[in-house]
Parts: sequence; structure tokens; C-alpha cells
Amino acid sequence: MPQERRLCKEKTTMEVHETPPGHAGQHHYFYTIDGHRFETSDEVQDARKLLQKAGLAPADDYVLIEVLRPGTRIIGLDEDVDLDGTETREFRSFLTDRIFNFTVDEIGYAWGRAAITEPELRDVADVPAGKVIFLDRHDQEDLVLEESSSVDLDAAGTEHLRTAKRLITVFYKDKPFELEPGKYTGAQLAAIFAVPSQYQLDLVKPNGEFEEIEPAKSVKIKDGMHFVSHPPCGQSS
Repeated sequence: MPQERRLCKEKTTMEVHETPPGHAGQHHYFYTIDGHRFETSDEVQDARKLLQKAGLAPADDYVLIEVLRPGTRIIGLDEDVDLDGTETREFRSFLTDRIFNFTVDEIGYAWGRAAITEPELRDVADVPAGKVIFLDRHDQEDLVLEESSSVDLDAAGTEHLRTAKRLITVFYKDKPFELEPGKYTGAQLAAIFAVPSQYQLDLVKPNGEFEEIEPAKSVKIKDGMHFVSHPPCGQSS
């Protein structure tokens, strides 16, 4: 064999073996912890290894929570996580031994801090900008959260949160009015709707019946509510 052909063949053989055996075509899996992206060649890893790869050690001091949107899931340290999927798995880590639970629109969430900010709530619960988040309180008026708000998850009665359209559409005589979510007195609604003086404001119930809304009575408005009014004699206006 001529020398040039022999050298060419040897070079080709060396190029084939430049990629170490077992690495060619190796699949990589991706995940994030606290917004930082990581990759691994292992399809299945336990939470302990995920934390260690993120530099969160000792892993026993941490709680790992997966963000599911909707909902979250606590991952045990020795629990296997299958990273194979169409979407990158997303996790939050907390240096804690305590878990706080709350709901958003009746879907359960777990969190590793006693407080959660409105932007964090909006992120983990996947609440769009067109909706507000409010604290559902039975003993007092609902609290609408601002962007700067923080919810104390350790306080009694703060675990139930809900969302609503940023502006709710209600109707007075089929004319639409956009209002902020919350409670309104009959007098406030009458002023907004420009109800004639001395007329009685009525809420039209889903079954078609009418409920009189006295000026001092509070009504928690919901999207799509219908109102009418009638003169004091009881005749429909």
C-alpha cells in the first residue's frame, strides 16, 4: 500500500475514535432550579442529586418543590424524577424544614417560606396580567393584592386566594359597566348606574327573580350580573 494511502487511512481511523465510546449521540435532559438552568445525561435522578448539582448542599437542609402550573409538588430527597419530556422541569428550593400550604382558585400549592409576594403568586399560579389576585376573607372585605403586596402564609385565614378579571362587567338595563372586583353598597351602585332618585335598585337573579338592593346593603359583584330599577310604587321602570 503506498505511504500516502496508509497515512490517510490511519488519520481517518483516528478521527473516528476522537469521540469517546458511549458519548456519541448521548441525550441531554434539562431542568431549572430557582431560575438557573442545568443539564444532565441521566434521564432519571433523585432530588438529592438535583440539589447537589445546583450547589445546594447539604441537600438534607433543603426542600425541593416542583412548579406544575397549576399547582406545585413537594419532591422527597430520595424520590426519583424522570426528566424526559417535552418541557423543561421547573423547581424551587427552600432552605427550610417547614412547608406552608395555600390555594389559588381551589388548587393547592406548597411553599417553603412564610411569605409569598404577589409576583411570585402570579408566576407559580400562572395568573395572567388581565386578572387580579385577592385574599378571600369571610370576616371582612376581600383584599386585592397589589404588585408590592406580600401574603403572610403563617397567619390564620390567609391561605385561600382567588383570581378575577381585573375589571368585572355588570349590566344595568343591559348597559355594560366595567367595575373593579369587590363589594359595593346599593347606594354606590345606584350612583354608578345613575339610577333615578327614589328608584329601587334590583339584582336580577339567574332564575329571573328580583332581589331588592337597599342603599346600605353590600353586594359582592360578579362578572355578568344584571341590575334593573323600579319606582317606589313597585312598577318596573
